[in-house]
Amino acid sequence: RNSHTNGEPGMFFIDRANEYNPILYDEEKEATNPCGEQPLPPYGACNLGSLNVGRFVRYGVFDSRDTIDKRFLDDEWTKIDERADGKISVAWVDWDDLRVTIRDGTRFLDNVIERSDFPAQKIRNAVENGRNIGLGYMGIHDAMILLKMRYGSEESYKFAERLAKELHDESL
Repeated sequence: RNSHTNGEPGMFFIDRANEYNPILYDEEKEATNPCGEQPLPPYGACNLGSLNVGRFVRYGVFDSRDTIDKRFLDDEWTKIDERADGKISVAWVDWDDLRVTIRDGTRFLDNVIERSDFPAQKIRNAVENGRNIGLGYMGIHDAMILLKMRYGSEESYKFAERLAKELHDESL
């Protein structure tokens, strides 16, 4: 009753979840965990983790543009400011480190499946066969602040899309 009073569970389109299910040939999603982030098969259990995006924003002060790594200059999310002292401050996303962490996080969550105890054999079988994991992000607004990006702006939507694409592509 409290879940419904507070707007949970939200609306879940089971047909859409199964349309994008990468292993539909083997299992059909039937419901979600209580928060709704993880579509699950019968007897499935959720295994979730988050990466703090704000931790992947780097900052440096450089004497000139010539001393700034070209990768940062070519990235649309890099913010460059000329300072009063003639130096240049740069904030950028370390996409390489983020990709490594996504791969490690995916591996870690898969390893959790092997080490977990389940209350019933049907649950263990469903989890081991489907290997459902949910790796997500937190700290997106922190990253946007560090990159001097207004939350809710068109730029912030494009940044969030880029983050989602990195997570999708690297986790696969």
